[in-house]
Amino acid sequence: MSELYQGLRNEAKSIGENNDCGVKALAVVTGLSYSECHAKLEHHGRKHGKGTYLSSMFGALRELGFSWVKTSCDHRGMRSLSRNLPKDGNFLIHATRHFAGASGGKIHDWSENRCLRIIKVYQIFKVGENPVIHEFKKKETTNRTRKTTVLYNLTHPEMGVVANYKRLPTKIVKAINSRAYLIVNNRRYLSHEFKLERI
Repeated sequence: MSELYQGLRNEAKSIGENNDCGVKALAVVTGLSYSECHAKLEHHGRKHGKGTYLSSMFGALRELGFSWVKTSCDHRGMRSLSRNLPKDGNFLIHATRHFAGASGGKIHDWSENRCLRIIKVYQIFKVGENPVIHEFKKKETTNRTRKTTVLYNLTHPEMGVVANYKRLPTKIVKAINSRAYLIVNNRRYLSHEFKLERI
């Protein structure tokens, strides 16, 4: 948890505020104080101890002299996004029932490394600026397939391959080692007659 976010939490606690993620996010993306952002969102309809509507957030940003652009973002979770933030730029993250602010390449929020689902990401900048709009890179795709498992065949000298497995079947290994019985096609066979072979 960043020092910036911890400071905002302390300010909220001092006035008995909660459900104020929108206030904190607004303070992060604008660089303004918690008290100023709190008052501005209250002016745009937010109630003490209640959440923030997106319309209230945009109204406060506009009145404070900021604008926004919806970015192209394929990252669906906070954890993934936090690993792919640029070092410059301010971003308002609208997640499931939550707002978070990012600046300096870091999400200043408790949800930074959580799997909270992202709905939209907005890049925030002062009116009159000509910022470089960041487009989050899409995940690269290749034609290669990743092999994550090893195949095993269970064979019998008369029946051939009777089963195959994508991972080591520990129960079959125990049955073979303990000379128990295996049931194949509704018939019972001594387990030592079978071989478990790695492909």
